[in-house]
Amino acid sequence: MHNQKSNTSNYYEYYIMIVGILGQSMHYIQAYKIFSTQSAEDISLPAYLICLFLLINWLIYGVVKKAKALIYAEILGMVGCSAIIIGTYLYN
Repeated sequence: MHNQKSNTSNYYEYYIMIVGILGQSMHYIQAYKIFSTQSAEDISLPAYLICLFLLINWLIYGVVKKAKALIYAEILGMVGCSAIIIGTYLYN
């Protein structure tokens, strides 16, 4: 019985990691649009600065809790969000 719970927990950990990574892919889609069109006209810089701040805090929480899924997803999100912020500075 305990082994079944352990397997379920492991599968759920992998599932959450995939969900977290997919969720953070939105930043890369937006960054691609900014850099490919060389325009950040409708991008809210304050919103992405807040987003980066929140991602950093979730990363810290993930490190404290030793939650791999959270750590990977937040690092991925921070890179994508940073790309948007850089693109906004370059093209706005």
